[in-house]
Amino acid sequence: MEELRRLLKEAYDERSTLTSEVASAEGEANFARQRYASWENGFLFKRIFKNAFAVRKKNTETADAKSEELREQLRLTSLATQIEIDRAQAEPYYRMRDEFAALSECGKIWDTLNRRSVNRAAERSAASEAITREAVCFALSSCDLIQWEQKIPHLANRNGGDLYLYPGFVLYRASKQAFALIDAAEIKLDFRTVRFIEEEAVPSDSQIVGQTWAKVNKDGSPDRRFRDNYQIPVVLFGALTFRSSSGLEEEYQCSNAPLTERFAMAWTAFQNSYSTSSGGSR
Repeated sequence: MEELRRLLKEAYDERSTLTSEVASAEGEANFARQRYASWENGFLFKRIFKNAFAVRKKNTETADAKSEELREQLRLTSLATQIEIDRAQAEPYYRMRDEFAALSECGKIWDTLNRRSVNRAAERSAASEAITREAVCFALSSCDLIQWEQKIPHLANRNGGDLYLYPGFVLYRASKQAFALIDAAEIKLDFRTVRFIEEEAVPSDSQIVGQTWAKVNKDGSPDRRFRDNYQIPVVLFGALTFRSSSGLEEEYQCSNAPLTERFAMAWTAFQNSYSTSSGGSR
């Protein structure tokens, strides 16, 4: 893991430098193309100032070539990686990946940003806490820093780093210049079902398990003092929380609770495969 961290850090540093150089080169190339096009699309100057026009054309070709060369160098800064998985881990990893692919088809997935307690008496609310969340996507994809022929689970994040679930480790990418590698065995994944008062559109794959009111009494009945009081569905969601001793804590809500639970069980089986085998991934 330390060697992989070192190599990835070198790749990050190189990408940071090249990204700046590519931006500068593309700016120069755009300027050169504009100067050349202003004469190329005209009639007079390119005929009167033939040598200057030839220089503009050559400068454009040179700037384009430099820009393309830097872009190619940037593409080559990803780390070519061969990941060999012992049989004991391979089957549960790919099963977990399949369950993740199914989970990514949920009608809605949210990143939980923060929570606050609700004064139910003062706010006349049936909820005990208010949650701020933003929609994100799960997908099988790849990280641009690591070349591997297999697609891996990618969990997008709105309030922190994206998660990439590789065999044996998780790449937590907070930005293009900041990342962390976490041993998969160190991550604890908690699953639970959540009864959520859904004031937005209910996803088609969610189960409605009850009803409440925008303003309620302590006994759950509607507060008649509010003339425009309205009913709100209570929906069953699946919640996933990734934690590690190094400080990782990311929580997601998924509209399909059964699919969420199946993924969590598959992840647990993948983790348990390390304790039942003396082998591992590298």
